[in-house]
Amino acid sequence: GVAVAFVLPSTYDSTATVAVNPMKADPLGASADAARSVSMPTEVGTATSAKVAAAAAKELDSDYSLSAKDVREATHVESPDDSLILDIRFSGSSAKQAAAGAQAVAKSYLSVRRADAQAQIDRLKAATEQQISAVQAQSVQPDFAGEVQQRSITLQADALGARLAELGGVDLTPGQVVGSAEVPDSPST
Repeated sequence: GVAVAFVLPSTYDSTATVAVNPMKADPLGASADAARSVSMPTEVGTATSAKVAAAAAKELDSDYSLSAKDVREATHVESPDDSLILDIRFSGSSAKQAAAGAQAVAKSYLSVRRADAQAQIDRLKAATEQQISAVQAQSVQPDFAGEVQQRSITLQADALGARLAELGGVDLTPGQVVGSAEVPDSPST
């Protein structure tokens, strides 16, 4: 008889841990419990998204030839119940690749999350600036020349100015890596 042996390549797993900072879609909306303002299933989806995988693949490109698809397939993200923590596990063909991959995905997730938050703030600022322009244009109209109308316009302008100032001070810190990925000592498979 002929014996045939299959040797499967070893894989290594490494995990980076990220603490997610609550950032609200409308930072000036009604205040809510910070932990409830973050949908961790959504954050898991973001961390495993094509956008994050593409950014991580780009970061890993100088040392490893991985496509965004490769990165997505090698990444597994979990969030422990009732926490604002993401455990980002990366399976690589070498111990160093596993650690580098987990770190790259964690870093890319934070970068994408910050960019998305900045884009939301920019949209809110632009909308507020348009409202301010509309109020300013309205203030010179003859129909709004009366004292009561001017007072109303001033109140609107003050409220919009305060909103714009608050938007400028919103904390856009997406979170931080609280557990760096370590190079594993042995293969996981």
